[in-house]
Amino acid sequence: MSKVEQEYVQARSSLGALQAQLASTPPTIDAPLFNVPGAREGAAFGTGTRFDPTTARGRIEALERQISDAIARGYTDRHPDIVSAREQIERLRPQAAAEPLPPGAVAGRPAAQANPVYVNLRSLLFQKQSEVAAHEARLAQLRAAVNDLSAKQTAQPEIVAEQTRLNRDYTVLRAAYENMLASREQIRLRADVSSQTDEVQFRTVDPPTLPAAPIAPNRSLLNTIVLLAGLGTGLAVAFLASQLHPTYITEDRLAEDTGLPVLGSVAEVEQPEARAESRKWVRVFAALGLGLGGVYALLLMLQLAGRSAAVA
Repeated sequence: MSKVEQEYVQARSSLGALQAQLASTPPTIDAPLFNVPGAREGAAFGTGTRFDPTTARGRIEALERQISDAIARGYTDRHPDIVSAREQIERLRPQAAAEPLPPGAVAGRPAAQANPVYVNLRSLLFQKQSEVAAHEARLAQLRAAVNDLSAKQTAQPEIVAEQTRLNRDYTVLRAAYENMLASREQIRLRADVSSQTDEVQFRTVDPPTLPAAPIAPNRSLLNTIVLLAGLGTGLAVAFLASQLHPTYITEDRLAEDTGLPVLGSVAEVEQPEARAESRKWVRVFAALGLGLGGVYALLLMLQLAGRSAAVA
């Protein structure tokens, strides 16, 4: 309905413009009659008489025909082509009045003749009036239909409820339909992929085998590295401890570092209890060292036995 209303407004606007243009256009024009041999009887200047196109009268006649054709195509008086043609006509009128009449032509009294521009405008006006009437009838019909539907909805609310339910059901069914279409497309794509995959066949030449022994890590090498790293760490810690708490074991070392003569030294008198304690720690250290070596040897034997059993 909005489209029909828009077309109706445009038609009314065009009709108003044509009416304004028609009101400013005279229905008749006055032109001197020329009895030119070969011209039709009663032909007026600028309409029926065929003058030499090289003369001012001939050019005026051609320009007026151009204006008439342009207005018939829907151009307005303010169109640049029409304005330019009329300006040329005004400039040519003095020349046409000064030109001698063609041989055998006799000027007569001014005669009133139908203005071709006015005739064309009237024709266009009738067409626009018909279009406006058609749009008005169509618009009235649509408005009557809308009013009828509104009255029925107001009088019968169950119809409105039924329409709402139908719209809701349509929305649900539409969504389900679109989901089914999407599922069908996915199934079709999977079927295409399956058919394309079936065309490519794979054949196993050499089946994979499980290795009899672990490939990595090399536990024998790993245990050896761990043992050496532990021993190296212990030696490094002992060396750092000796450097942090320096002592002089011999007199010569003390004299060498200080550059002074050593007058005497006091020997350590070790008590039996201290000597026994020292021996105990030596035995503990030796036992730990032997235990570490035994654990290392046991691990190597277990790993070798496991490899032999796996190979067998």
